[in-house]
Formats: sequence, C-alpha cells, structure tokens
Amino acid sequence: KQVKGKGERKLAIFTDPNCGFCKKLEKELLQIDNITIYQFMYPLFPGSEEKTSAVWCSKDRAKAWDELMHKDIIPQAGNCATPTAKVMALGKKLKVNGTPALIFADGTINPGYLPAAELEKALTAAANH
Repeated sequence: KQVKGKGERKLAIFTDPNCGFCKKLEKELLQIDNITIYQFMYPLFPGSEEKTSAVWCSKDRAKAWDELMHKDIIPQAGNCATPTAKVMALGKKLKVNGTPALIFADGTINPGYLPAAELEKALTAAANH
C-alpha cells in the first residue's frame, strides 16, 4: 500500500515485476497525486515469483518495489512467508488474466496499461460514482 497526498482516491493494481507495461504504468503513477495504491504482486512471468518473494521479505516493501520497478534493483532474496498463493487465487476469482490489471474504487476493472491522463479520468469517475 502506498499513499500519495491525501490518498482519497483508491486504486488496486495486479502487477508483475517482469511485465514491461507494469513498469510503464509505474512511471505514469508518479504523475498522479491524492491516491492510495494497493499493489497486488501477481507473478505470471518466468522469474517473477522470486522477485515478488524478495520484495515481500524486504524491510521496506514499498521502497523495494519502487527500486525494482524504476531502477531494476532486485532486492536481496529473503526467507519469509508470502501471500502469493492468496493473491493468485484472488486474481483468478476476479478473472485477472494479465498484468497490469487496474481495479478502481467503483469496481471498474481495466485490463492493461493506462497513461496518466486516462488514469486521472478513471480515478475521478470512480470517486464520483
């Protein structure tokens, strides 16, 4: 969970550390304010589960995620219990077949990347729903 500004608008994202469009989305999210982002690491790509586990086992998960997605700095592998199986089950229940998958506060699901301007429109629409 990351809060920017007041964090009044909510967005859940199913994301994968090896997904090119997920990394592109992360750059767009830097331009968005007044948002609470719930990241659900959803490792679909080869090698993603190890990176996801390393982020979960980091002392500062948000920092580890940001460094991984923005700078390709892979956190040191950790050994801890992760909720990956639960996240995968939730994604399957919600019919998330790819990443990124964006879920807005009004329940709208957008399968795929959106540029910042489109994100703003969707967040505003969801908040006013």
